[in-house]
Amino acid sequence: AVVTAGGRLFSIVDRAPPASVAFPSRWYMVARDAFSGVELWKTRIKPWTPRFRGFRSGPPHLARRLVATADRVFVTPGYGRPVAAFAAGSGRKLRTYPRTEGAEEILYADGVLYCVIGNCKAYMQARRARRRGSDADVGKSIVAVRARDGEVLWELSADEAGYVMPTTLAVSGGRVFYENTRRVVCLDARSGRRLWRSPRPITRSRPSWLAPTLVVKHGVVLSADRAASNMQGAGPLEEGEELKWKLRSREPYRVDRVTPGTLYAFSADTGEKMWTSPAVEGFNSPADVLVARGLVWTGSLVRASDPGITKGRDILSGEVAFSRKPDGEYINIGMGHHRCYRNKATSEYLVMGRSGVEMIDMDSGRATADHWIRGACQYGTVPAN
Repeated sequence: AVVTAGGRLFSIVDRAPPASVAFPSRWYMVARDAFSGVELWKTRIKPWTPRFRGFRSGPPHLARRLVATADRVFVTPGYGRPVAAFAAGSGRKLRTYPRTEGAEEILYADGVLYCVIGNCKAYMQARRARRRGSDADVGKSIVAVRARDGEVLWELSADEAGYVMPTTLAVSGGRVFYENTRRVVCLDARSGRRLWRSPRPITRSRPSWLAPTLVVKHGVVLSADRAASNMQGAGPLEEGEELKWKLRSREPYRVDRVTPGTLYAFSADTGEKMWTSPAVEGFNSPADVLVARGLVWTGSLVRASDPGITKGRDILSGEVAFSRKPDGEYINIGMGHHRCYRNKATSEYLVMGRSGVEMIDMDSGRATADHWIRGACQYGTVPAN
């Protein structure tokens, strides 16, 4: 995981000897000057993830346990550990937050930490119950904690929240949004009271790296995912139906076909479905939904022959408002498939990862490539500062 704020770069790093994966991990949270790379401080943490985790096996929310502001770093200092706050300048531990054990994701907004809390023990109990013929289900709770003093403001229980899909928690405009196996849900950020929920079809059986992409901007909730008809069923999961994760992708290196999906746009105020459009997941990575300059950018760029992101849609209507030539008109792709991570965007450029780093100017649509720099597998790049 890597985040940046206040001119500093924070990362989670395993500093065990690289000679063999058999050496025990030595995990650290490391702070660096974002402009020079000089190490400012580091602190030892408990294991962040098992070192024998399979390549491209997920989980997709692995990097969502590290958040930084100008003066604070919020992190789970080890898998299953409660969220803790550290001073961004010194690394001094300031406090540990109650009722955040098992946090899988952390968001910070307006002085409040919003955490998705998993329960490994309950999950294993439910798995055993299913083998005995029970319809036991496992949800994930959502907890809102005031960052200043650790007061728990509200909590949505696992039964109420359902199974919160990884990486879908978002906060915008005084509301909290997330997607479970049946619906997109909107909560009041102050009280946790449910404001609306809208059905969202979902794939019932999915590779462990595949998560929906949920983005909230300009009063619109955007949800992209693999088309449900590609696997079991075509609608929201019903009560008692199980979401099936495959530990790894069955086709980790298949680039001879592109898996289609759908982007849904909902009103953030009412939950009303506004428009839909095609969306294509990346190479062993969730679909891109990039919002910049009031436009929604998504496209097809798994294979070198794919055109890339060539259209920008108006976020309110879904109509195509900007078109550009395929990437191949400007650059030599030079790589058989896209790197295995999602792309990024700034206010001026789309930042791609087809071969190295490709910059697409949103004024002209022209693309320039730097094949000497590339993002790390499964994580990618952090355009900032």
